[in-house]
Amino acid sequence: MSKDGFDYSQFEEFVKKYDNMTKEFENWLKLFLLQQAQRCIARTKQRQRGLDLIDTGFMINAWTIGNEAKAIKQGKDGKFTSDYNSAFANEASIDDVTVSPGGELQITLGNIAEYASYVELGHPTRNGGWVQGGFMLTVSMDEINNAMPTRFQREFENFLKKWGVN
Repeated sequence: MSKDGFDYSQFEEFVKKYDNMTKEFENWLKLFLLQQAQRCIARTKQRQRGLDLIDTGFMINAWTIGNEAKAIKQGKDGKFTSDYNSAFANEASIDDVTVSPGGELQITLGNIAEYASYVELGHPTRNGGWVQGGFMLTVSMDEINNAMPTRFQREFENFLKKWGVN
């Protein structure tokens, strides 16, 4: 306190910095989730390659991040028809992270290949047998989910340091 009263300049600077940090936090969090989704897609593609399932390469390049992935189908004429409104995984942005009515951040991973769920989960054969699924996405999601708390802690500490909070 000075002779003339309390100097609010440092307090005002702190409040301004805090306001900017809180505004930036949601974008930072969305970016963090997007990065985790991209890690998951990368691991999924590695597993997919390891299963020797690639014949045309279409499915491995058809992973999407976003809410509205819909199937691309190949017609009898050999041409692909599409009805999708989603970003391919390498084109995704924080806009693909959505906020639910309950305030939770969500990100959707998908594959627009019509047969992707059969490759992931398996399917029956014509003779009554079963083709085992590859579970590429399932296993990758489990790995990312297990690693996420540690990764989040590290990244969040870096975020706070950026803003001068120790």
